[in-house]
Amino acid sequence: MSGKFIVLEGLDGSGKSTQARLLADRLNERGVPAVLTAEPTDGETGRLIRAALRGEYDFSAAALSALFLRDRIEHNIRPGTGVRAQLEAGITVVSDRYYYSSMAYQGMESPELFDRVVSANLSCRQIAAPGLCVFLDVPPEKCIERLIERQAGGKRDIFENTDSLIRIRECFGRVFDLMLEAGQNILILDASESPGQISDRILKAVLAL
Repeated sequence: MSGKFIVLEGLDGSGKSTQARLLADRLNERGVPAVLTAEPTDGETGRLIRAALRGEYDFSAAALSALFLRDRIEHNIRPGTGVRAQLEAGITVVSDRYYYSSMAYQGMESPELFDRVVSANLSCRQIAAPGLCVFLDVPPEKCIERLIERQAGGKRDIFENTDSLIRIRECFGRVFDLMLEAGQNILILDASESPGQISDRILKAVLAL
């Protein structure tokens, strides 16, 4: 694959969606063809996941992890616009979330499920491994403040509460320790700086690839 695959991760409210969009835009401005994508996707499985995250369906963590895995495979192998097709065309793919989120969000439920989610994603040949994962580290309390400001009293997703975000952040730590041991390229950034400063640091890391 000749394109680069970059993933932005973080807690809800960390600013990762903004940074993913900025990264794709700035790469294109520099003549580096790039596309922005996200998980859950806008496909049928992805839409079902988003409805579950809004609380419209009551899936277990194991069932939700299986749906994410199916959506991720579809995300990778979709003809023409999938992750693998874009990479093979020499296009850099910037993804807002990927399997690291599944490992942290669903894996926090139990050590057994954590191991199952990690194994299912890393052993699947259809799922491409990122060339770089950037994690925007923001305290959960700050994330909640941002979510309240952004949503102006609207309903939050099922994980968008302080207790859940604290546990998820801890689980992300386990995920990245494991991924670093496996040789993956992980960059953890203190996202307390201004959006422009964070964007500059991300762009520098990506251009170094």
